[in-house]
Amino acid sequence: MLIDCHAHLNFQAYANDRNEVINRCQNMKVINIGSQYPTSRLALELARKNKNMFASVGLHPIHVGGQEYDENEVREKVEMSDEEQLVKIKELLATDKDNRIVAVGETGLDYFHFDSKKQENKKTKKQEEVFLKHIELARGFNKPLMLHCRGAKDNPEEAYRDMLKIINYQLSQPQPKADGHLAQKAGLLQKGMGPWSKPLAEIINNYKIQGMIHCFSSTVDIAQRFINLGFYLGFTGIITFPLRRGSGSSTNAGELVNVVKQTPLNHIFTETDCPYLAPQPVRGQRNEPSYVKYIVEEIAKIKGIGYDEVITAVEENARELFGV
Repeated sequence: MLIDCHAHLNFQAYANDRNEVINRCQNMKVINIGSQYPTSRLALELARKNKNMFASVGLHPIHVGGQEYDENEVREKVEMSDEEQLVKIKELLATDKDNRIVAVGETGLDYFHFDSKKQENKKTKKQEEVFLKHIELARGFNKPLMLHCRGAKDNPEEAYRDMLKIINYQLSQPQPKADGHLAQKAGLLQKGMGPWSKPLAEIINNYKIQGMIHCFSSTVDIAQRFINLGFYLGFTGIITFPLRRGSGSSTNAGELVNVVKQTPLNHIFTETDCPYLAPQPVRGQRNEPSYVKYIVEEIAKIKGIGYDEVITAVEENARELFGV
């Protein structure tokens, strides 16, 4: 069965024909990704209504501090603080009795729109703080992370390297024993965020940081570093594009093809990132989960293997990481 491991059918771009789009992907699995509290809530609602849909909930780094508004995402700008949104996202996780939420995020680092060193330092610190809070949530609910990483235009690898530093540091910390549900102990249902200032090692216990780097767009070296840590790489329609320099990426499409070629099948995910990044055969159209077949075809072509072999590998990976 085809799987779109990173979609946004919960976005405003599908407000007028969401049911029709869902009907076109009835015979595949879809993980819809939250980017703010409202889109996270809708992702969970869609997962509860459709047996082959699942949700990930989180606060996207471009929305940390209320940075960006995208009319394709929400009808109007979300007027909630980061702390308020994270409290509500925690509540979604706490009330998900049917395990329709399979990951925490979209979270991570995005330096693409930083326009000054002063702004970069301030926003980078805030993004890192919110990223760590997502790791706490993932630990508390034993979920993998759905990671977003995009570098600055003049230094595209920096965000990936910073993310690796954060993950490596957390993996190196001692894992003390603790009692009870650690998400509850983090105080997220209290007014405010509770004791977020605690060192992360005091909160994380017996949880191996794991997840998927969505829309991977860096080098073979960076890819191997994530794979060595047990992470999976998600590939989008970018791998179908003509050879050219990609925005916010340290690679052109040709170099990214080499990443696909060298990434083991047991670390690959297929995704559309719809409504964005429509594959080359449907370029210029609004993207949707059914177009993930073009990414599967391209991976099979790059690796010189069968279409069904890619599908089977992604199914096994999704079962292993997300439990779907």
